[in-house]
Amino acid sequence: MSQETLPRVLNCLAKVTRYPLHLLTVDADLENDLGIDSVKRVEIVVALSTEFAVDLQGEENDPSIRTIGQIAAWV
Repeated sequence: MSQETLPRVLNCLAKVTRYPLHLLTVDADLENDLGIDSVKRVEIVVALSTEFAVDLQGEENDPSIRTIGQIAAWV
Protein backbone atom coordinates (compact mmCIF):
# COMPACT_ATOMS: atom_id res chain seq x y z
CA MET A 1 0.00 0.00 0.00
CA SER A 2 1.41 3.39 -0.93
CA GLN A 3 1.41 6.33 1.46
CA GLU A 4 -1.26 8.08 -0.57
CA THR A 5 -3.62 5.09 -0.73
CA LEU A 6 -4.78 5.09 2.90
CA PRO A 7 -5.88 8.75 3.00
CA ARG A 8 -7.83 8.27 -0.23
CA VAL A 9 -9.50 5.13 1.15
CA LEU A 10 -10.33 6.93 4.40
CA ASN A 11 -11.86 9.86 2.51
CA CYS A 12 -14.00 7.50 0.40
CA LEU A 13 -15.18 5.69 3.51
CA ALA A 14 -15.95 8.97 5.26
CA LYS A 15 -18.04 10.14 2.31
CA VAL A 16 -19.98 6.89 1.99
CA THR A 17 -20.51 6.21 5.69
CA ARG A 18 -20.66 9.84 6.85
CA TYR A 19 -18.43 8.89 9.78
CA PRO A 20 -15.90 11.53 10.85
CA LEU A 21 -12.34 10.71 9.82
CA HIS A 22 -11.16 10.38 13.42
CA LEU A 23 -13.40 7.31 13.86
CA LEU A 24 -11.98 5.58 10.80
CA THR A 25 -8.82 3.79 11.89
CA VAL A 26 -6.73 1.20 10.09
CA ASP A 27 -7.84 -1.51 12.52
CA ALA A 28 -11.55 -0.61 12.51
CA ASP A 29 -13.63 -3.66 11.61
CA LEU A 30 -16.21 -2.76 8.98
CA GLU A 31 -19.03 -4.79 10.49
CA ASN A 32 -18.23 -5.01 14.20
CA ASP A 33 -16.85 -1.50 14.79
CA LEU A 34 -18.60 0.52 12.10
CA GLY A 35 -21.82 -1.44 11.55
CA ILE A 36 -21.33 -1.57 7.79
CA ASP A 37 -23.78 -3.97 6.14
CA SER A 38 -23.69 -5.59 2.71
CA VAL A 39 -25.50 -2.70 1.03
CA LYS A 40 -23.04 -0.17 2.40
CA ARG A 41 -20.13 -2.44 1.34
CA VAL A 42 -21.41 -2.23 -2.25
CA GLU A 43 -21.52 1.57 -1.98
CA ILE A 44 -17.95 1.56 -0.67
CA VAL A 45 -16.76 -0.64 -3.54
CA VAL A 46 -18.40 1.69 -6.07
CA ALA A 47 -16.78 4.74 -4.45
CA LEU A 48 -13.36 3.05 -4.37
CA SER A 49 -13.72 1.89 -7.98
CA THR A 50 -14.36 5.48 -9.00
CA GLU A 51 -11.62 6.97 -6.81
CA PHE A 52 -8.93 4.55 -7.97
CA ALA A 53 -10.24 4.04 -11.54
CA VAL A 54 -10.25 0.25 -11.16
CA ASP A 55 -12.94 -2.39 -11.49
CA LEU A 56 -13.62 -3.80 -8.03
CA GLN A 57 -17.18 -4.93 -8.72
CA GLY A 58 -17.99 -8.28 -7.16
CA GLU A 59 -15.28 -7.94 -4.53
CA GLU A 60 -17.58 -6.50 -1.86
CA ASN A 61 -18.36 -9.97 -0.51
CA ASP A 62 -14.75 -11.04 0.05
CA PRO A 63 -14.83 -12.32 3.66
CA SER A 64 -11.10 -11.77 4.12
CA ILE A 65 -11.53 -8.00 3.88
CA ARG A 66 -12.75 -6.94 7.30
CA THR A 67 -10.78 -3.83 8.27
CA ILE A 68 -9.99 -0.46 6.75
CA GLY A 69 -6.32 -1.44 6.57
CA GLN A 70 -7.24 -4.53 4.57
CA ILE A 71 -9.28 -2.38 2.20
CA ALA A 72 -6.31 -0.06 1.66
CA ALA A 73 -4.03 -3.03 0.94
CA TRP A 74 -6.67 -4.54 -1.36
CA VAL A 75 -6.96 -1.54 -3.66
